[in-house]
Amino acid sequence: LFTAGEEQYFYGARNYVNSLLEEDKERHKIAFNIDMSAKPNDNYKPGEKYYLSVSTEPVSTDLYFPPAAKGNIGSIAVDNAKEMIGNIGEDGYYSPVRAGISDIIPFRAAGMDAVSLSWRCIDAERSKGAEYDLACPPNNHLPEDSLENTDIQSLYDTTRLAMCAAGQLIYPYMDEFN
Repeated sequence: LFTAGEEQYFYGARNYVNSLLEEDKERHKIAFNIDMSAKPNDNYKPGEKYYLSVSTEPVSTDLYFPPAAKGNIGSIAVDNAKEMIGNIGEDGYYSPVRAGISDIIPFRAAGMDAVSLSWRCIDAERSKGAEYDLACPPNNHLPEDSLENTDIQSLYDTTRLAMCAAGQLIYPYMDEFN
C-alpha cells in the first residue's frame, strides 16, 4: 500500500483506514511507514549525526495524543531484523520511540499497530516533543532534499531492514498461500 497526502492531514492513510471494515481491521498485522527513508550525505552537512528511529507512537497531534512509546509486533520485527543484518544506523538506533507526525497516526488512532522508520537528528528546538529530541533532518521538504545530497547506503539499509522485518511477519503465514 502506498499512500499520499501525509502533509494534507494524512489524506491517503486516513481514507484507507476509514474504508476498512471491522473484520479487515482485526486481520491487520502491521503498517510500515517508511518516511525520511535516507539521511543526508556529507555534501549537505559534513559530520552531522543521524539516527534511525522506529516510531510506534507519533508526537501529539490534534488527532491523536499518544502515551509513551511501547513496542509492538512491528518494532519487535524491526529490532530482530537489525540484529540479523548488523550495522545499520551506526550513529544510533532508537526503538521504539515516540517521534514525528506521520502516516501511522490514522492506524494508531483506529487501534491498529503501525511503525514508522525514519532517519532523524538530535535537535531539541525542532523535535516538537519527540523522545530523545529526535527531529526531521534539516533539509526535509527543502530544495536541498535531493538525490545528490542523499546517503544512498542509508536508503538501502532502511529498505532492507523493512523487507527483512516484513518477511519475519509473513513467513509464519506462508502455508496459507500455498
